[in-house]
Amino acid sequence: MATRRIHEILLVRVRSRTRLAEKYKVLHRLLFVGRTISDSDLRKQIQKTSDKAHSAAVANDPNEFPEAVAVGSADCVYVRYLPTKDELEAVHRAENRVFIAGSTVSGNVPENWQHAADLGIDAILTDYPLILRTTLRVED
Repeated sequence: MATRRIHEILLVRVRSRTRLAEKYKVLHRLLFVGRTISDSDLRKQIQKTSDKAHSAAVANDPNEFPEAVAVGSADCVYVRYLPTKDELEAVHRAENRVFIAGSTVSGNVPENWQHAADLGIDAILTDYPLILRTTLRVED
């Protein structure tokens, strides 16, 4: 019963936030994470709320990766490890994006950022965005 109530509260929050983001014309720029990364029912509800809403499914490690790519309720795969080139290509073939977050890239780890960028990762979530930008900046 408590789990169902929590789920209902989350859906109300998602709907109200989606409407607010649509009002300000920024919904297409947002990515729902939080509980949505592991709750396929919540991702499906987000999809029903708006076709402009984006959500992610998590792959904590290579074993979880196939399922995260296969779910139809997410348009982004959120990895918490450095994926292989083949894994990234699988996400892109599915016409989805992949971003990385977690201890692999959250610290000041330029070698991991560069490796992820070289693989073709779409986004990196780090606590050091300015150093990341400098690390990945390509001089013309």
